[in-house]
Amino acid sequence: HSTRMAGTVAVIGVLSGFDLTPIAVAEVMLNNLRIIGITVGNVRTHREVCDVIAGNGIKPHISHVFGWEKLDDALRVM
Repeated sequence: HSTRMAGTVAVIGVLSGFDLTPIAVAEVMLNNLRIIGITVGNVRTHREVCDVIAGNGIKPHISHVFGWEKLDDALRVM
């Protein structure tokens, strides 16, 4: 019950190992769900990337900022 019908569930990273996890296959199929796995690397690599970003003054480009009351405008920009 984590997504709408025909929705997508993203499994991001694996912190607890690769043990088998029970999945309700019938629910996935009847609701036409898509499950995707996204790897994120390891802790050492993450720290190295953070060090490079901080050490080189890399800042994200932020083109717009919206408050919650402007949610419709924000979605149009996307």
